Amino acid sequence: MNISTTLKRIAIALSIAVIPVVSSAFEDNNGLRYYFNGDGQTVTLTYEKYQNNASTSPAYPNLSGAVTIPPTVMYYSKTYTVTAIDERAFYNCSAITSLSIPNTVIEIGDYALNNCSGLTSLTIPTSVKFIGWGAFSDCTGLQTVNWNAKSCTFGEHEQFGAYIPFNEYTSTQLTSMIFGNEVEEIPVSLCDGAEGITSVTIPSSVKKIGGAAFACSGLTSIELPSSVTEMGNSVFNSCANLTSANLTNAKLTKIANYTFEDCSSLKTINIPESVKEIGEWAFKNSGLVSVTIPKNVNSIGEYAFSNSKELKYATINDITGEIGKKAFSGCTSLIQILTYSNPANVTLKADVFKDVSKTACELHVLPEFYNAYKNADQWKDFLNIIADLSGVEGVEVDESAKEVDCYYDLKGVRLNEPARGQAVIVRYTDGTAKKIVY
Repeated sequence: MNISTTLKRIAIALSIAVIPVVSSAFEDNNGLRYYFNGDGQTVTLTYEKYQNNASTSPAYPNLSGAVTIPPTVMYYSKTYTVTAIDERAFYNCSAITSLSIPNTVIEIGDYALNNCSGLTSLTIPTSVKFIGWGAFSDCTGLQTVNWNAKSCTFGEHEQFGAYIPFNEYTSTQLTSMIFGNEVEEIPVSLCDGAEGITSVTIPSSVKKIGGAAFACSGLTSIELPSSVTEMGNSVFNSCANLTSANLTNAKLTKIANYTFEDCSSLKTINIPESVKEIGEWAFKNSGLVSVTIPKNVNSIGEYAFSNSKELKYATINDITGEIGKKAFSGCTSLIQILTYSNPANVTLKADVFKDVSKTACELHVLPEFYNAYKNADQWKDFLNIIADLSGVEGVEVDESAKEVDCYYDLKGVRLNEPARGQAVIVRYTDGTAKKIVY
């Protein structure tokens, strides 16, 4: 063997020696563990110790305090982007107090932070698109969530259905849900049962609010921006402390089914002029005192306002369409209905006004439709049909009422604003009204 051949063999041996052995997982300088996603560019943060579902030991036994997940990690001089948090990645890490997730993470796996009971704050970045079943379950110390995900869905369990992230069982201390200015959709059931959340600000970026997003929460009031065009069913269902909902600016075309059902403290509502449909059971068992149905509405769903026992005043603008079965049934305090519609253009389903007192409740109609109402199905049951819309001057007046809902002339025609010296009827948002001269 000559010297040249020996040197070549030594060189080959040395080159083989420096080729890295590629493992399935590696650790960064902070001890967080990752595995390769197979695309040569991205990795998933995984657990250190967790082995099986029966394990109760923390996924990272020595992890505590504030934890920051880096957006990228190095392995043998190559940079990888962190795009996912594995299922059970921080399982039972009760010593963690806060977790910073980079804006590169797209997915958070099942039970990723299960039983992180010491976690007090959490930020979800704009990049997150999917959160698995039970990801934040039993995070009982969580107080503040900064939600920035533009659009996100939640995993489902084959037995228990869709995941509810922040309810009364998993986040018992949660009082603050802060939405970022890039959020476009508030996910289904995001805060369903979050009793500690009393107020939220919906940013002007939001276009859609998913079904039951705030159901059974502690909200006391809500205002929707003009960007909101769609809400799912039951968004504010059973919010027992909700006293007012300002939807005026929202570009909704429908108040969805069950939206404000069982909102027993809800006294006022501003239904946008853009609304064409009020869904089934939308305000059932509400605390409304007064309601105005906009003229563009062509469908009021069955039981829409039923059992709203504090409802005294209802204004039905010039609508053409259908009022569903028992829509106002059980509204036993109803004393005045103003309707601008031609009864020939409105189909009443069965028992629309069941249990409404036909003797105590005045039905105010336009003079040209007086005879039609006297002979129309269900409408004719009212004994006090009055051929003008000026009777509202008899409504109980609350002089402290400050917010004007709308103006009417003495014939009951709605006005944008009164002219100087004009006698008008002013209706306030609390349901009170009075006749004044401007």
